[in-house]
Amino acid sequence: MKKKRKLGRKLLSFLLTLAMVVVLMPGMRLTAYAATDTYTMLTLNVEENGKVVMSSGIYGNGADSLLEVPSNVDIKGTMNVADGYCINVHEGANVNILNPGKISFYPASDNTGTITAVPDDGYTFTGWYNGETLYSGVAELDYKNISEDLTLTAKFEAATLHTHDSITFTAWDGTTSLPTEAGSYYLTKDVTISSTWNVTGETNLCLGGHKITLNTNADYAVSVGQGATLNLYDDEEESGAIVLASKSESDSSYYVGVNVEGGTFRLYGGTIRSFLKGVHLYDSNSEFTMTGGTIQNCEVCGVEADGTVTLTGGVITGNGKGVTVSEDDVVFLSGAPTISGNGSEEKNENLMLSDEAQVFAKP
Repeated sequence: MKKKRKLGRKLLSFLLTLAMVVVLMPGMRLTAYAATDTYTMLTLNVEENGKVVMSSGIYGNGADSLLEVPSNVDIKGTMNVADGYCINVHEGANVNILNPGKISFYPASDNTGTITAVPDDGYTFTGWYNGETLYSGVAELDYKNISEDLTLTAKFEAATLHTHDSITFTAWDGTTSLPTEAGSYYLTKDVTISSTWNVTGETNLCLGGHKITLNTNADYAVSVGQGATLNLYDDEEESGAIVLASKSESDSSYYVGVNVEGGTFRLYGGTIRSFLKGVHLYDSNSEFTMTGGTIQNCEVCGVEADGTVTLTGGVITGNGKGVTVSEDDVVFLSGAPTISGNGSEEKNENLMLSDEAQVFAKP
């Protein structure tokens, strides 16, 4: 009798496995049954513009009764994994719940798979909802210890585009590195770097209220080399910054916030602070334009120019010196830049010009 039961269970598992590798379309239903103790049931639904991904692992409360999922399965109908059964999603495979599909199963605390709501391109995840009530705003669902039967729906909405100057920016989620390819990016988290970020091509970066912190003995936090361009933004009323973590007394590093060596740096927003020099133009082919943002608390100077500087806005304050311009180099001034409070109380050193430096009013 026991052999017959085992044979029947194996046959049912085999048949269900065959059924699951076929896409379940709207209106189709798959149900597995077994008689065991009662657990709480979780039902997962998904709205349009996204999907719910059940990654490799075990789901359910019957480890001895496995329904095998050896390859990716898209669920667009209804799948019920009854009390006493598990599904085993193999390594490298996913179960994808697509609108209007749904899955019901009985979670256990030793389940090993992860369940994540994934928005389509151009959309963002807004939450897991129990009816009209927000259950969780975290895309990866904590499902293993629910205490009552629960029906959750993953919801999504159109993403708000991140733009500056009619340029659409892409989210940068890294926390220890910055983009290595030219493009337009905005930070979603603070970033700590242990080496110089070398800008290539034309790169637009919005700090989005986050910090880039240099925490090593590299000479520069950011380097804009020959032919490269960096346009730095921050969102309105945000406090994004490029900063130096700390400096020891014996440290001989140069410590520049943004070094421009034959490239172009435009500062539209954000703060550069706490370096020896905020911005350094290395040669006469280097250009720096400041229309907004702040350069402050830099020990030697806010801006050291061996190239062309254009100042039309922003604030340079609290530095050892404000702006120093080398021989034969040029400063263009217009608009309302604020260059004040630099140097000591006894000696204001806001705009320091070498003998052959030139200052022009920008048309």
